[in-house]
Amino acid sequence: MIGEAMCRYDGAECLVEVVCSVFSEAAVLYVEREERPGRKSSHDLLLSLLDTLHNVLTSTSRVVRIALQGAESQGETQAAEDLLLINKPLTQLTSLLIQMLPCEDVEVYEETSQCLSLLMQLYGGDSPDSLSPLNLQSLSHALQLQTQPKQHRLLLRIIKRLIPATTDSLWYSSAEGQELVHVLQRLSHSARSHADVAVVSLAAEILTGIRF
Repeated sequence: MIGEAMCRYDGAECLVEVVCSVFSEAAVLYVEREERPGRKSSHDLLLSLLDTLHNVLTSTSRVVRIALQGAESQGETQAAEDLLLINKPLTQLTSLLIQMLPCEDVEVYEETSQCLSLLMQLYGGDSPDSLSPLNLQSLSHALQLQTQPKQHRLLLRIIKRLIPATTDSLWYSSAEGQELVHVLQRLSHSARSHADVAVVSLAAEILTGIRF
């Protein structure tokens, strides 16, 4: 019985390792070719890998949610903890996902933003490079490219969960950090409709959190 459980554990670890490795290669290739012609092959592969990643994260989120709702079940809690531990290497993809956000491909953006949102809900800003200057720039550009309040809310929630992964000084000292702050300041003062109220609130909360 223990041996069977260990086989399943090892198999899951191998799957996560393969997903991380192949996705990293495909994502880097996509980012490099984003502004070049003839990127269709990497585009299709990337969408397939994003779908796989999305399914893994959705399944993990479901198990964690069930465990939280049934706190009296020790077995469900342990299963959720084990699954979170097995899938934690997926946080290595955080930076790549952030850098893929400011793309004009709707399918890639939708899948990328959903995967990143789930990753942040499960692990927060565990990756130490989550808010590097390059990633701050990518988030800033993504906020400017997206025009719908729904997408602004999604991106702002991602940024809010990423804040603990960086220091306040990075926002002060880097041009990329200051650029993102300016975008957040604009969003915190632009309530064009009732749908924007949550956007204004989230942007203001982030600005308060970084004490800029």
